[in-house]
Amino acid sequence: MTELVAAGAAGEICGWLFDDDGKLLDHPINQRVASIPLPHADDTIIFGMARGKPKHRAIRAALNGGLINALITDEDAARFLLKE
Repeated sequence: MTELVAAGAAGEICGWLFDDDGKLLDHPINQRVASIPLPHADDTIIFGMARGKPKHRAIRAALNGGLINALITDEDAARFLLKE
């Protein structure tokens, strides 16, 4: 985890690592992901589910990058996102 965060990882969805802009990280681990490619939010509703302060950065990045377009979260995370 320390190496991934140092490489710019802000979060992950189904094994795919992404940075603070919500762009997939250019890292060898993303070349070995066994899950399906992430769908495009233009084509479907993609829910993200995350809660808690440790997830704030990842939630923001996923929303900013269009990796998700719907969110289930807690009140603290919602307040964090609305503050920005």
